[in-house]
Amino acid sequence: MDDDGRGYLLVHHGSIYRLAEDFHSLDSCMASGVKGVGESLAMMKKDGIYYWISSHTTSWERNDNMYWTSASLSGPWTYRGEFCPSGSLTWNSQCSFLLPLNNGEWMYMGDRWSFPRQRQAATYVWLPVEASDSVMAIPSYMESWKVSAGKPAPLSLRKIADGRTLLRPGDEYSIPFKGSRIGITGKSDKGSGYAEVSIAGKDGKEVFHTYIDFYCHEIDMPDGNPDKKSLTEGLKWLSPVLPHGLYTLTVKCSDMKPNWTDKKRIIYGSKGHKVEITGIVAPITDF
Repeated sequence: MDDDGRGYLLVHHGSIYRLAEDFHSLDSCMASGVKGVGESLAMMKKDGIYYWISSHTTSWERNDNMYWTSASLSGPWTYRGEFCPSGSLTWNSQCSFLLPLNNGEWMYMGDRWSFPRQRQAATYVWLPVEASDSVMAIPSYMESWKVSAGKPAPLSLRKIADGRTLLRPGDEYSIPFKGSRIGITGKSDKGSGYAEVSIAGKDGKEVFHTYIDFYCHEIDMPDGNPDKKSLTEGLKWLSPVLPHGLYTLTVKCSDMKPNWTDKKRIIYGSKGHKVEITGIVAPITDF
């Protein structure tokens, strides 16, 4: 919806349609076939400039997303290139939405797809957007940040146990813990797969179960770039808050791996099943 209250429909491969005032039909085409626009479109407007972002057509695989700008929805639209550092694959995501924040700034929302466990293992990348004079950028990756300032805000977590690398489907790692919340840090690469995670109470009954996607497409950034490491190593999962008590966390290397194809039947996703755990963590407030 634009700031005049009218709604618009963005269509793959570069078309924009205006909705009728009742939002039940289309009443006009604002732009058609803008060159280079791909899929998974999103748009924001700041200081009178429209910023239109798009993913390349690589199915659910991450890629270096791109953007166009214009002073009018009807164009002309100017291609501006990528808005994240080249090779970061849009911080290992595909664009999904641009959310206006209460402070007048915008937040990028990107998908990390995870087929076939989309509903459990797919996650979001949420980052603040810098935009001025038709230049848009998300220059660095932040695992956690404060919305009001747009600056990093590290999570208060403490390592309570070392990790372990699970290489074969069926390999397990279990650890007892006392508290209300538990997390897993780890490393990802193109050979990583799914971790099947369960939490059992002191009576042995399972109270929580999920899958975590450890896969990461190969990031083509300088090896010395600290942002490259943050994309492939860090917090992979933090449990929901449970009643304070005694529990056992079990991580199992799944026989599934995140894989999918495009319409040409090209296979994307993981090449293996590896689950590389670097540590088990818990909120400091639990101690």
